[in-house]
Amino acid sequence: MIRTLALAASVFTIAQSSAFAADMVVEFDRARLDDAAYVESLYDELEAAAKSVCKQELAGSPIYFSVMKTCVETTLAESIEKIGAPLLTAFADGAETQQVASAE
Repeated sequence: MIRTLALAASVFTIAQSSAFAADMVVEFDRARLDDAAYVESLYDELEAAAKSVCKQELAGSPIYFSVMKTCVETTLAESIEKIGAPLLTAFADGAETQQVASAE
């Protein structure tokens, strides 16, 4: 069964240059959420969508560079939580751990 998830950027309304939130739709197959390769692909798609939504939302903002990373992380985390798939959550937790380790 194909599901649709709408992503919306979670940024402060004070920082917004527009009066509406950017959003994007990502379709996924709930029946395949136990397939590791599919989950990895879905994670990459969700991350790309989060980046796109945050770019749109923060475009022209004087705080773009200081909040972009947080916006992407928050939007991605909220999307993964909405899907509620244990394997996707575990993959995301592992991806976060790898990012922290590579930054050190």
